[in-house]
Amino acid sequence: MNELTEDLPSTRRPGTVRSKRRLLASIPIAFLLVMAFVGTALGHHTLPTAEFACDGTVTWHVDTWTQDNSNNQALASDVEVFYSLDGGSYVKIGDFAFTAGNYLTGIGGTFDAGDADSVVIKAQLASGTGWGDGDTGSTGPWYSDSVPRSDVDCAKPTPTPTPTATPTATPTATPGGSGGVEAATGKPKVTPPSTSTSGPENGTSNPGFAIIIAGLIGASLSILLLTPRRKAVRAEKPERKE
Repeated sequence: MNELTEDLPSTRRPGTVRSKRRLLASIPIAFLLVMAFVGTALGHHTLPTAEFACDGTVTWHVDTWTQDNSNNQALASDVEVFYSLDGGSYVKIGDFAFTAGNYLTGIGGTFDAGDADSVVIKAQLASGTGWGDGDTGSTGPWYSDSVPRSDVDCAKPTPTPTPTATPTATPTATPGGSGGVEAATGKPKVTPPSTSTSGPENGTSNPGFAIIIAGLIGASLSILLLTPRRKAVRAEKPERKE
């Protein structure tokens, strides 16, 4: 069986093997050509990107479309940059430019996004402007991906709790002999005046006592008036003769 197999001619054709090798070798070249064509087809544009730190700081960056500045094609005199938080309306960051001094590094900056959870950066050429090579057909806008807030190495800020008001206790009236005036919480009880008909306790104003005093005074006067008269009567009596 082995002998018969060795005697059979090979079914592989040399031309087929060489074609496969050529195809494999041409793939990288084709890829480079496609990328170059895509760059040309997209034309002039910008490349906005962003990083969103967990503390709320957004670092944004915008690159020009090419690093080949032939005929000033990478330059632009007025590039407007905006941001949007959590899918809201776009807020303008400012106006910038791609110049001969920064077209290789691009433009960028930072801002505080507060408590937002995502951010998108938008870039466009200002109305009425174009690229350095005279192209005015590619003015944007161009957008970054929606970038979520990072949760690495720090936590999202915790909102400060709102303090609650503590009710003030209402004072209540307390009976006692301290002599102070206590706060009243209800209608005070009115004590009616005394209805007793008895006279004052002072003995000098009692009518019976006054009569007794008057009687004593009258008796004393009678004694004083009658006593001298008796002496006079006794003196007028004649002496008896024996």
